[in-house]
Amino acid sequence: MKKHYRLNNLMKHLLIEEAMDEFTVTELRDVAHNKFEQKQTPVELRVKLYRHLLALEEKGLLSTKGTGRNKKYAKTNLFIECFSKSLHDASEASFEKIQSLKKERNSIQGELEITLGEVEHYENFIKRFPDNRVVITTLKDKAKGQAASLLGRINATSKLISVLEGSSTC
Repeated sequence: MKKHYRLNNLMKHLLIEEAMDEFTVTELRDVAHNKFEQKQTPVELRVKLYRHLLALEEKGLLSTKGTGRNKKYAKTNLFIECFSKSLHDASEASFEKIQSLKKERNSIQGELEITLGEVEHYENFIKRFPDNRVVITTLKDKAKGQAASLLGRINATSKLISVLEGSSTC
């Protein structure tokens, strides 16, 4: 029976597309921090990467040499066997495409928040101006419809991101 291994998009890009091998956590962090927009501080990013490396090591996908800050991680034969297909797929589902989709999703989420704020404000208007309830309710319903559409776009974009990030079987 074949096992399924999954790399998150950042690790996939660093280990497969950047072909990093024989590296320390800080080397990996520096590449990630310099190459990509990271919202985390260098310390938070290092901790995040370390957790991923530890999980990959426990699965037998990475091996280690040394200790402490001199600990180097290397890809195992299992890693190479499992993710060799990903090298060919890298052009299809590249890190940049997924980053672009994530930015698009964040933009849509911002629009959704604005629209939900608009709905809330219409509700306040209804309380303040009950004699204009019909007109305000029409505007509020239109904003609710727009919010539902935006939520659908967010869901579709999130599903596409998940598919593109994919998983590998070996």
